[in-house]
Amino acid sequence: MALINCPNCAKKISSLAKSCEHCQIELGGLDTEQRLNLERMKKIEESQKLMNQSMLAMVLFCAGIGGMFWGEPDPGSTQHNLATGSAVIGFVWYLVNRVRMIILKRK
Repeated sequence: MALINCPNCAKKISSLAKSCEHCQIELGGLDTEQRLNLERMKKIEESQKLMNQSMLAMVLFCAGIGGMFWGEPDPGSTQHNLATGSAVIGFVWYLVNRVRMIILKRK
């Protein structure tokens, strides 16, 4: 008996377990190919989530930049501070998501 990662939730379970006690997926009837397919699908879903978050971060960044230049707010005004904050948060969020995607691809 060894500890393996669940193909669905990636938590440690016994290699002899018939179902995962964390996510309740049935493992008894799965062969190794089906387990690998489940792991691949999980990785693809995680990658898709990160790409969606990256897109939202980029939209937030672009909205902040657009608010700073097209609205021409006075420096120090609430509109200028919101636009600057949104651009900074969007940029940092985008960078963090890109690093997370690189880490996911290396696993």
